[in-house]
Amino acid sequence: MTYKYLRFCVWSGVTFFFLFFIACVGAGFIPPPSPHLTGEELLAIAAQNRTGFRVGMMAGYIGALLLVPWSVGISYFMARIEGGRFPVMAFVALGAGIANAVAFFLPFVFWSGAYYRLDNNPGLVRLLSDMTWLEFVMLYTPFFLQTIAIAVVGLSDKSATPTFPRWFCFLSIWVCILVIPGGFAIFFESGPFAWNGLIAFWIPVTVFTIYFSAFVPLLFKAIRRLEASNAGGEPV
Repeated sequence: MTYKYLRFCVWSGVTFFFLFFIACVGAGFIPPPSPHLTGEELLAIAAQNRTGFRVGMMAGYIGALLLVPWSVGISYFMARIEGGRFPVMAFVALGAGIANAVAFFLPFVFWSGAYYRLDNNPGLVRLLSDMTWLEFVMLYTPFFLQTIAIAVVGLSDKSATPTFPRWFCFLSIWVCILVIPGGFAIFFESGPFAWNGLIAFWIPVTVFTIYFSAFVPLLFKAIRRLEASNAGGEPV
């Protein structure tokens, strides 16, 4: 059953990715709205696509929950690499992964509240929109911490067939660097560092997609390798 649970964890991550994509497309957040839009303009956009927006919100906060089993699966393999009774970095990655799930969950709750009533005060709608988009692009730190922990453990793995190859560990470090600019969105209302800009939004989204696409097959391969090495018995 352990292998089935591990596959469930990986498939949870895959499902999160597709639900998150559906959420952003359904809500009309691709591309993100301009920071210069007024509350009236934001409400008018929401009124044109109420059903798609609501479906997107549901898909988003359901998908965010799936980051928890995804993080558990990653931490399991990190713990095997670390060994010992207390795999510190595996626990760091798990805690950061849970915090990351919350960071993805909250925007969909706030957006839902902002556009729940079309007669809401436009000023409050704009305030909630600003708060939510800034949280969305600035709260990169849990993902950063989890990814760094993965890279550290992966680089320490001296086995012949490492779960996280060295190229993937260096990719993790580059991803960490490239998501940092989102934290500067608070200083800009336009340009590449704004929440809808190239550096603060599009580059982090692109590198996250590349990273995730590389991560999934590595984990499935690790599960198959674990099954082969423990044929006839459960994994340690």
